[in-house]
Amino acid sequence: MANNSSESNDSKKILLYAHSKCGFCQKLENEIEKNAAEIKALNIEVERIACDVHPEVCESAGVTGFPHLVNKCDQIQPGYVNQDKFVKFANCDQ
Repeated sequence: MANNSSESNDSKKILLYAHSKCGFCQKLENEIEKNAAEIKALNIEVERIACDVHPEVCESAGVTGFPHLVNKCDQIQPGYVNQDKFVKFANCDQ
């Protein structure tokens, strides 16, 4: 059990608010999939929220455009980011 809690402390979670008809969202999803091994190795967890399916969740989070990223430090990154910026954002190095 102690091992699981240490993994949680090291985990870098990013919330990805996206819409299925958003071209930049699809581009970011492709970038995440292409770099999945690196993202996993860096202990970055991506939680996806489909705003076209759950608009109330996105509205309550204040999402006004797509894609919309939020990291564990509650920093917000609107719009598409490349892989380098994605990793820096996950590490709260904006």
